[in-house]
Amino acid sequence: MALLEAEKMRWRAVLTRLTAIVQSLAVRNLALRGHTETLYTPSNGNFLKEVELMAKFDPIMKEHLNRVQKSTSGGHTSYLSHRIQNELVDLLSSKIISEMVSDIKKAKYFSLILDCTPDISHTEQLSVVIRVVSLTEPCIKEHFMGFLEAEESTGLHLAYLILKKLEEFKVPFEDCRGQAYDNGANMMGKNKASTQRWVILKKHVDITLKMWTDTRWESKVKSVEPLRYEATAVREALIEVIDHTKDPIIKVEAQSLSEEVGSYRFSICTVVWYDILSQTHHVSKLMQSPSIQVDVAVSLLKKIEEGLQSYRAKGFVTAQMSAKAICEEMNVESVLQQKRLRSTKHHFSYEASDEPLSDALEKLEVTFFNVVVDAATSAIQERFSTLENVREKFGVLSNFQNLSDNELQKECETLQTTLRFKGHSDVDGRELVQELKNLPVLPSKSMTLLELLTFIHEKELTEIYPNLLTALRIGLTLPVTVAEAERSFSKLKLIKTYLRSTMSQERLAGLAIISINHTIAQQISYDDVIDDFASKKARKVKF
Repeated sequence: MALLEAEKMRWRAVLTRLTAIVQSLAVRNLALRGHTETLYTPSNGNFLKEVELMAKFDPIMKEHLNRVQKSTSGGHTSYLSHRIQNELVDLLSSKIISEMVSDIKKAKYFSLILDCTPDISHTEQLSVVIRVVSLTEPCIKEHFMGFLEAEESTGLHLAYLILKKLEEFKVPFEDCRGQAYDNGANMMGKNKASTQRWVILKKHVDITLKMWTDTRWESKVKSVEPLRYEATAVREALIEVIDHTKDPIIKVEAQSLSEEVGSYRFSICTVVWYDILSQTHHVSKLMQSPSIQVDVAVSLLKKIEEGLQSYRAKGFVTAQMSAKAICEEMNVESVLQQKRLRSTKHHFSYEASDEPLSDALEKLEVTFFNVVVDAATSAIQERFSTLENVREKFGVLSNFQNLSDNELQKECETLQTTLRFKGHSDVDGRELVQELKNLPVLPSKSMTLLELLTFIHEKELTEIYPNLLTALRIGLTLPVTVAEAERSFSKLKLIKTYLRSTMSQERLAGLAIISINHTIAQQISYDDVIDDFASKKARKVKF
């Protein structure tokens, strides 16, 4: 018995180390496998290399590898194969999922955040994020639950996938109180640039040029920033390329680009774009925070709208002044040339066409500046109206101190109707009115929903104000953006690369869950993982 117990302890110690290695590699998005599974060979992968490194300093792992190498018949169990790696990845991700599901069930109310993007193998990946409000310490959590392979991008198929996944988690969809979707793709190709031309550019420009993306505001403003503040250096780099290149195609392209960058029109357009994007950049970063709340988001969007409307009134004049300064630095004329358009034959019409603008500057203002600013304002207003509609229904929770009795009664009844499902409402409007009236003196009259929920918890008033507590939790559960789902695409790009494009869906989801939820992964007990591993390997013995 003593020998059997010692052997069990030895295997548990070995598996503990192997599990730690798998977790460490998964958190850092590193490939586990190599071209071979043979110890002490150059291309056996990161997992076996970590095992070999640990064996240099750890006696338990050193003894284990000695046993493996001495076993010439191959019958000795090593637990170093890719199958064991997959099992450990699956067990670790399952433990993380179990912890998150437990947190979701305790919170009861949740919201779904979904987004799709194609991976390197052109498979549509559906990112699933569940947003909840923790009850132990009032805070907002957004749990990444994994990637689902979407064979079709129709709403019906995506709904089937998410409902099936919630059923697997045993999380009732009836407790879902909000949903956020976005079908933007976040995968971008790589820059294809000559190394020689890149060296020339780096010699002249201090700010790195960025690619333009379709989803990230901060990437867009970073794309325009070098041309806004280092246009002279960019133009000088292009001129040097013209002087040194022998490729006629590259010479023509560089000549065209240098002329465009050195034009007054281009400078005005660059300044306008940078001014607009810089106004939205800071707010965009704030709205990507998991703890962002609807009422705060509405306030931020309102300020952006007001800023854009003010910019439309006087922004074109200030843009001209900045553009002139750029042209002076490049030693080019700040003159806007009227572009000649090809004349087309007009047929007789009963409606007169708009009178053409003869002044090139006036035309640029009408056809470019006003259109761009109006489009940006319209997009903000659309987003603002959507969130404003939500805030109006939950506005009583942040504005109740400024309402009369009749207004308070009306808005609480509206909230009760909003949260009604199958004849049952999450809150009682009449009781909510009384709870709001009987609240103790608050530290501030302009508290956010999270601050009010924290106040109730700190004062231990949760049992006295059950309806208010429920309403606050639901209000904070509502998602504002799909930023967390978009962030998971960054991990997807790091995990499923060109060299790992044949990775199975289960392995991809498991590695992503461990990597993205690394904070929860660090709290997982290796003993629990090993117990699950042992139960899977157990065999029934017949007597």
